[in-house]
Amino acid sequence: LDSTFNGAVGNNAAIHKSIHGTQQLAVGDVWPMIIDLPDIAWHAPRKVLDASMLQAIKEAVITDLKWELPWNYQTGTGDPYNAGKMLAKMANIALVGEAVGIPLKKMTRFLDGLASGLEYWINGTSRNTLVYDESWGGVVSCGCKYAYPPPRCLNSGPPNDCPALNGDPVGNGFDFGNGAYNDHHFHYGYLTYAAAGLAHFRPSWSSKWGPAVLSLVRDIANPNGNDKYFPKFRHM
Repeated sequence: LDSTFNGAVGNNAAIHKSIHGTQQLAVGDVWPMIIDLPDIAWHAPRKVLDASMLQAIKEAVITDLKWELPWNYQTGTGDPYNAGKMLAKMANIALVGEAVGIPLKKMTRFLDGLASGLEYWINGTSRNTLVYDESWGGVVSCGCKYAYPPPRCLNSGPPNDCPALNGDPVGNGFDFGNGAYNDHHFHYGYLTYAAAGLAHFRPSWSSKWGPAVLSLVRDIANPNGNDKYFPKFRHM
């Protein structure tokens, strides 16, 4: 608690140790909380000095750069949670590659795959479409009744055939509960990280798709209390 807190502090029985320090029971109307955030950087603060380790990392990245998204996720036929995890890993691999000196031209095809896989989720062409929820002010997934082969969604999608938005226990299970606002900070955090990594290499991509990505950010961590489309700090 900082100096602006004017409430009452409880007894020592309620003390709890946390990663931010000692927490103690307090009674009051408002709690100003200040957390010092670390600096944000694209690469690790320390370089790899061991030549053999550096070479091993380069070889591992070169191998990883051959990886491609699974067939269904290459067409946006999947769920945003697993898609986000894979796309975020791709962005991280490219950033590690840059850090250890792999030329950008050797990552072109890999970054193309990252861009293609990511754009399905932010340009409205994913077969499991992300839609805006006017009731609660957020971005939610329609849901996909997945069938294979070939990878496809048996439901027709919005506006009238979104299984994740039925409001029943079965519907709430689609996409790990995305339609019921479960874990959006995971789902969209991965996609946001992937977008940030891609924009680092391709600033023009950010100019085109930045507003769409910010819609996902506003869903989970909107700092604006006057935003009429999204609530403030839904998952903060």
